Amino acid sequence: MKKHILSILTIASAATLGLSCEDNIRQELPTPEEQMHLKVSKELVEVSFFDSASDAVTFTWETSGYEKQGTECNYWFKMDIAGNECETSISKIDVNGTISVTFRGDQLKSFLDSWKILDGTTVKIEAEVIAQPVEKHSIQNQKYQKPEVSKVEFDLVCSSDVT
Repeated sequence: MKKHILSILTIASAATLGLSCEDNIRQELPTPEEQMHLKVSKELVEVSFFDSASDAVTFTWETSGYEKQGTECNYWFKMDIAGNECETSISKIDVNGTISVTFRGDQLKSFLDSWKILDGTTVKIEAEVIAQPVEKHSIQNQKYQKPEVSKVEFDLVCSSDVT
């Protein structure tokens, strides 16, 4: 009788454990609607090796949908070769307090060099601006919110030809 009761309890506890494992404790958070609309000043950015100190490209965007709802955000800008999933991205640039960022030709040339892109090669670049909401409540009441991300692609080529 003791063995029978022990078997029933073992089966019942295993079944209870199995049912409790089916509950997914991870919550899927919705991705916020993209409202920043990142824009690039040129679809094709040509950087000349001989005129690399001039402004080459400017990115502009609107404020985040979070800010439009009254939530403070921290903003960052990143750039990488398109399709690279930001594995070789430039370091994040803090762009708080502004809605644009401009790069000179020499900066773009240094990015191309770090990505090992040869002069004269046209490469598709992906840029993104990220707005991360800042939680102001107590630590116990803080809830993670997904950042709002806006992306744009453009072509970039550095030429060593004299024009």
